[in-house]
Amino acid sequence: PPYLRGRALFLTGSAAYSACAPSRTELAFQWILSEGGSFSSPLLTGSMPTLEVPRGTLSAGRTYTARLIAADRTGGASSTDRTFTVSSTPPVAQIFGGNRTVSRGDAALSLSAGGSYDQDA
Repeated sequence: PPYLRGRALFLTGSAAYSACAPSRTELAFQWILSEGGSFSSPLLTGSMPTLEVPRGTLSAGRTYTARLIAADRTGGASSTDRTFTVSSTPPVAQIFGGNRTVSRGDAALSLSAGGSYDQDA
């Protein structure tokens, strides 16, 4: 499903040792989320297997890169990157006011677009 700015986004990663790994210490995770591909000034960082991106953090039409690093206590590490673009969604237009026929002598017809909203806001 598309990412909506009004909702949180959860990035979840996992790592496992290969069957032939000589030792299997606990793995530590590090997330880095940046706009574009530059990790010099990240938007968010985290150290759990799941990174929560709070609602409103990402902007429509922009490209982001998430990097997950998994490291063991002996200094071994591996990383992977995923790049994604946040697409904009069209606004939702709604008209309220009833469904009726209006003649020349009728009172004014009142319509409201108050139920319309922007899914990216």
